[in-house]
Amino acid sequence: MALRKNHPVIVYGEYRSWLDQHPDVFVYTRTLDRSWIIVVANFTPREITLSLPKELAINGECLICNYESVHMIGETVELKPYETFAIECK
Repeated sequence: MALRKNHPVIVYGEYRSWLDQHPDVFVYTRTLDRSWIIVVANFTPREITLSLPKELAINGECLICNYESVHMIGETVELKPYETFAIECK
């Protein structure tokens, strides 16, 4: 709830889904003005190496995660079992 209040991009940002055909992950972005977030979630009990489009490379603030904080992602991401995180870039 606090994230939604403190980060308008979560509520009002334009939603875009990525990697829709991937059976094990959920990736989406929300964009509002010059702020955007990316959410990456692994829904499996195994590690996954995920290739992302170049436009999803980000360096920003980790808003939430269930392992160690992630502040930067590039074209490849190593996801632990059930790992999920959200990063905001302003």
